[in-house]
Amino acid sequence: MSVVRASGQRPPDDALPAYPGSPEGVETRSASGSSGAARPVGRRWPWIATTLLGLILAVAPLAGGMFYPAAQGRAMIADFAPYMTTARLHGFTADLQRLDAVRAATTRVDTALGTDAAQYRQIGQFQQRYPSIDADMTAMITEIDGARDDYRRLAQLQPLDAIPFIPLGFGLVLFATGIWGWRRTRAGRRPIGAAVIGSLAAVALLATPLLTPMVSDADAAGPLVTRFESVLTKQKVRDVQGYFVVLVGAVGEIDSRYLADVHRDSATSPQRAQVAADVAVVSDLSNRWQLMSSDFASLIGTMNDNISNFTGVARLNSRTESLGFGTFAALPWVLIGAGGVAVVLVGAGTAGARRGRALTA
Repeated sequence: MSVVRASGQRPPDDALPAYPGSPEGVETRSASGSSGAARPVGRRWPWIATTLLGLILAVAPLAGGMFYPAAQGRAMIADFAPYMTTARLHGFTADLQRLDAVRAATTRVDTALGTDAAQYRQIGQFQQRYPSIDADMTAMITEIDGARDDYRRLAQLQPLDAIPFIPLGFGLVLFATGIWGWRRTRAGRRPIGAAVIGSLAAVALLATPLLTPMVSDADAAGPLVTRFESVLTKQKVRDVQGYFVVLVGAVGEIDSRYLADVHRDSATSPQRAQVAADVAVVSDLSNRWQLMSSDFASLIGTMNDNISNFTGVARLNSRTESLGFGTFAALPWVLIGAGGVAVVLVGAGTAGARRGRALTA
């Protein structure tokens, strides 16, 4: 010690004695001047960005109100399933054509027998109004028929109410992974666990739309909404209900007295052969009316029950229209993009940790 005082020189650091009981982790300096204390290993910003990305993904379906409209979409798809077949829709078309044939047949019968139109007011109303009823109902069935392919594609995404849980679930995983990776890096430890879980979550998020029908079929929601806009409205349901009242009244009058009166009056008519052929057409309607009316009533009920469901789905899909695309069409690409960004971020955090480890080794 006297030598140090005499010369004025400070002994090298590695010559200083170590004192017993010194707390572990107290920073000492080696001859090279490097620190032996724990230091952050790698970059922390990728994990911070991963946390923010996860938060955005988790909050988006909640802030965007996706859950209830998605459940409404599932209910609407399920309710319309019995009607979205070629056989069922062609059956409705055939029924409309049958009703048109009955209108023409009763008109010919009335002309042949000189029937007073005021005598059968329900039938007269049917004869007068059915051309417009037929045109409107045919247009409606045509719209539904034209939506079958888009309906089928959207049905491939069932259950629709599970879709909002995809960004929510992956968002929560990435949020927790980002915090875990940031804390490990800040403590000077390699974020191995966070890197593994984050990588798996990122790849799964990216792959989910690609391995499911989301990419190929999610854009069907827009055309389906467009076609159903003229079908699932309160006014349309009221119109169809009014048509149904006209048809029920006419069939009731046909069954109650029209056919019996025609049989009686046509017995001596010189046109009884033509009248008999027309009566057969009218009788066929009477025989099939129970099934026809049940089908029409069921369709009207389904339309009425799904007005609010359709409105919810349409509003959800229109929330991104100002950007030039529908919400459903954009969703798979948002998930793919978020997954790709997450892969890059986790990779950056992991690579930074390896370099940081090498530098401190």
